Formats: sequence, structure tokens, C-alpha cells
Amino acid sequence: MNRLVRLLPLAIALVAAGCSAVPEAAAPDVTESTELMGRLASLHVPEAFSAEGSITVNTPTMEQSAGFEMIARGDDSVKMSIFGPFGITVGAALFTREQFTAYNALNNTVYTGSPERQLRSLPFVNAIPFEFFMGTLQGMHILSSAAQHGIIRADGAGRFSFTAVNADSSIDSLRYDGAFGRIVSCRRFDAAGTEQWSIRYRYTRTDTGLVIPQQVELSVPFRSTTLIIDYDAVTQSAEAAAFTLPYPDDAEIITVQ
Repeated sequence: MNRLVRLLPLAIALVAAGCSAVPEAAAPDVTESTELMGRLASLHVPEAFSAEGSITVNTPTMEQSAGFEMIARGDDSVKMSIFGPFGITVGAALFTREQFTAYNALNNTVYTGSPERQLRSLPFVNAIPFEFFMGTLQGMHILSSAAQHGIIRADGAGRFSFTAVNADSSIDSLRYDGAFGRIVSCRRFDAAGTEQWSIRYRYTRTDTGLVIPQQVELSVPFRSTTLIIDYDAVTQSAEAAAFTLPYPDDAEIITVQ
């Protein structure tokens, strides 16, 4: 469990790192393409979001699961707590646009620093827009407005495949499912065509028709690392909880440079 807590910043950042099969030729007509891009452009993360479930990290040296609770507010801030046996809080992390803070309760240590720097400290994560990070944590893949979208292919039954070329020449290959109005998978390739990572989203609908995430699964093949977040309960509300991360006065504080 202590190893999972130490990986809490990694686990949270990994969820943000995603970006499915490379689309083939034959695009639908312009009306369909324009309508799809319009739908995707109108997607935004919820103003309020809370969830609980389990998080699993698999690497060549460990396989560990723990419970979590998460509260997020739009694309501005998110707070996650990790629970061990008997519901004991063993770690927590807070991301805002200005600050990253994580607390390891098992060794009474606080890690703090720039959120962008924390994300970039992982060698397989490049410059990730904060909004993309926030959307993925909430089970929603938000397209970058700066990406150049390629050929769109209709796969039938309201499903589409298309590519997006990013500013760094990496290529995202995505699949969209009209049944949920969401991107359901994405694979990122570098400029040389080597797969960097893949991410898959699974959704369900509530009795009222609300689309909510069931699972986010991220794989980083060249590091044999997989991160899975299973959402057991999701509501589009963030309660009235304060977005602060309390910790003991005697905690050791380490600044992530």
C-alpha cells in the first residue's frame, strides 16, 4: 500500500496521459464530418463532479489496488483521496491550476510544487494541457483546440474514427461513439509512428439518460504499465467541500523541482 501511495502523483498524472485504431480511408460527407466536430467542440467537463471507486496500477514490479474518492470542479481543480484496508486514508492529492500537493499519510510526507512540472516529471508525459488532464480524470476526452483533425471515417451505427495531429507532430488516433456522444478510445503515436500510449473509456447511462464513466484504462506499452480507474458511483456535484489539503503540522514537506 505504501508503494501505491508513493505512486499517487504518477497514478493521477497517468490518467491524463492518454491519447484508437489508426483510421482508414473513405470519409463520410462534409455534413457528417462538420456535425461530429461540432459535437466534440461543444463537450466540456462538468461544472461539478464527484466519484468513488477503485484505482489499480500494474507495472513490471508491482500490482496494487486501492479505493478512491474524487471531487472536481470544472477544468479548474480536483482532489483525490486514496484508501487502504478498513477505509483508512493513506494518501491524498490536490491539483489546481497553480498548485500540486500530495500527502502520504504512511510516512507523513507532503509533496508540493507546480502542477505542470509534476506532470512533466514523468518521462512518457510531455506538455499536457491542464484542461485535458482534468477532463480525463472525469472520464471525458476533450480534444485540443489546436490539433489539426484528419480524415473522418464512419464505422456505422453512429461510430466514427479520425486522427488529430498535435503541435509537436504527435498523432492521436481516436474513436467516437454516438450512443454516448463521447470519444471512447485514443492512441498516441510520436512523429516516427511509435505508439506512446493508449487510453480507453467505458460509459453507461443513468435512468435519467445522463452519460457517466464506468472505467478509464490507460496503457503505456514501452513501460509495461497499466492504470485502471473503475468508477463505482458518479454524481455531477462537488458538494460543498473546501478545495484544500489538510495535513499535520509535523509533516515533512518536499518541493518537486
